[in-house]
Amino acid sequence: MHILNTEVLGFMVKPEDYESLDHTAQDFLNIKLDNLVDHPPILYSQYISRPPPVKNTLGLDAVFMIGLVRRPERRNRMILSLDELNFNYTLFDAVDGRQLNQSYLDSLGIKYLPGWKNPWGERPMTFGEVGCFLSHHTIWQQMMTEGLDQILILEDDVVFEPYFRHDLTRVLEESNRITPNWDLMGWSSSLGL
Repeated sequence: MHILNTEVLGFMVKPEDYESLDHTAQDFLNIKLDNLVDHPPILYSQYISRPPPVKNTLGLDAVFMIGLVRRPERRNRMILSLDELNFNYTLFDAVDGRQLNQSYLDSLGIKYLPGWKNPWGERPMTFGEVGCFLSHHTIWQQMMTEGLDQILILEDDVVFEPYFRHDLTRVLEESNRITPNWDLMGWSSSLGL
């Protein structure tokens, strides 16, 4: 981390005696990830050497990050965040709802299921929501074609909760132990991830 002594950039809390160095490092990583939401990235000093990060997928077959091409600031924040989290991932250009129209959806044979109602009120589904679904659907098709068993799909507006990698690893291990043939899991910050 490059720190200037001419301005206050924030404070680092002294670790408690019971905290491990790894716990303190995770706290610092969370500060960096939170910072990426509203500020430019904290760059590493060229004068400090550090070992190259070991990137992985946490045992999953693949990690995909869906990002809108027209939203480069969100895409760049996610790239920086996933790099900080040491994820090996694949960027996927989202289907942009602004590029969709009803005749195109009709040509694909996409229509509402009979009896479908929007759970958030009496309104039609937006083209943005349809684009989001089509992005996920395309990745699911790729998953089937390539014979991938377990993948993680992240969207470009995700905000990582503290200890995301640790919690995700724990949830995957527990899920695979309890229900080894699970099909689909969804996470939100209300679930702790």
